[in-house]
Parts: sequence; C-alpha cells; structure tokens
Amino acid sequence: MESNTTTKLTTLKDKTMEAKQKAIQEVYGFLNDMIDENGWATYAIDEVGESGIEPFGDYEVQSEKDGVTVWRPLSLQGIENNNGWIKIENEADLPKDAIEKETDFWLCINNVPFIGYFYIAIGGLKYCCRDFNSLPNEIKGIHIGKVEELQGYQPIHKPKPLIY
Repeated sequence: MESNTTTKLTTLKDKTMEAKQKAIQEVYGFLNDMIDENGWATYAIDEVGESGIEPFGDYEVQSEKDGVTVWRPLSLQGIENNNGWIKIENEADLPKDAIEKETDFWLCINNVPFIGYFYIAIGGLKYCCRDFNSLPNEIKGIHIGKVEELQGYQPIHKPKPLIY
C-alpha cells in the first residue's frame, strides 16, 4: 500500500506533467510521440524543412540527443523547471522557515511577478508585496491576499560577488 506522502508526490508529478504537456501543445498545436516531455522535437529539421518549423517562431537546436539533432521553439526554454517557479498547490509547497522570517521571494499572480513575502495572519497564510510603489499597475489592487491566489513563487538568490 502506498503511503500518503508517495500518493501526494505522484499526484503532484501527474499535475506537473499535465501542465507541461498543455504548454507544449499550446506551442505546437498538437502532441505526438516525436515531441518529448520537454518540447524537443525528435524529427530532424531537414525532414520538415525550414518552412515546416516557421510557424513555431525562433527555435533552438540541440545536437546529438540519442544520435539525432533535435529542436524546439525558444518559447519552451525553461520548461524543464518552469523557469525556476515553484507552483503553489497547497501549504506544503511553501518554505516554512521563510514564512516565519518574512523572507522576500518573487511572487506571481495573473502572470505578473513582483517581490513579496509570506506571513501568518488570522485566517491563515497570506502574501504581501514588499514595496507597493514598485508593484506593476495590473495588480495594485491585489497586492495583499490569500496564498491560494498566487500562481507560484521563486527564491531571490543573492548575487555572487564581483571578481574584478
């Protein structure tokens, strides 16, 4: 019998895979066994010709994946890890230690990223933007709210020091 944790992880993996497949299908207009889970088309460009991939816009080429040169539209770059965004499905997806410290993160709502933090309030976990004045106009009215309203978050990494 599977543990509850294993079941949750499997469900999350299924949801992630489903979301990736949807994003790939939106770009290509279809899915088939010639396109892998990260959007790489395993048929060679010379099989479809340059005009065959023009509808997909700019593309990148990865030479020699299992002996075949493959390509994918640039719009799919970063699909392997969702460009570093961590999708919020439930409270378990949130960084517990950072909530207590009100650590800054990139937060995203309505596909608009902004800097904010998580905090504990009456009624549960909330988010708030760190600097209202720098908040994009599209989301000024929703700069504070329930965590469930967010699409995801991304850690803000401290830059490495200058070398020279």
